[in-house]
Amino acid sequence: MDIVPPYVSRTDARGLFRGIARVDWGRELNYVESAAGASRGHHYHKTSLELFFILDGEVAATFVDVASGATDRRRFVKGDAFVVRPFEAHRLDAVTDARWIQLISSEYDDAAPDMYPFHVPD
Repeated sequence: MDIVPPYVSRTDARGLFRGIARVDWGRELNYVESAAGASRGHHYHKTSLELFFILDGEVAATFVDVASGATDRRRFVKGDAFVVRPFEAHRLDAVTDARWIQLISSEYDDAAPDMYPFHVPD
């Protein structure tokens, strides 16, 4: 998992402009709402990258390196962005009602999804 800092952030009388990320790999852009207490994920991808941008709320995320078992736990709030790499199992738990944008590098294919179940521990 990589934290993604804004590539630019400017504030003036009109408000805020923040450049979230510069990527050349996005294939799907998705909007997600999760109720407080909801858990999503418990999987990893073999080829796909995912960028998450938190719009609202608080999310507790757990990442597990599938090969080594190394675990990383983080909390993310409005304005935070991060990338999940291939072979990083992940789980996102909504601490509060939360909304986020997800950009993924491959199109979801029901016949051959790049999504592999993995129990991500609490």
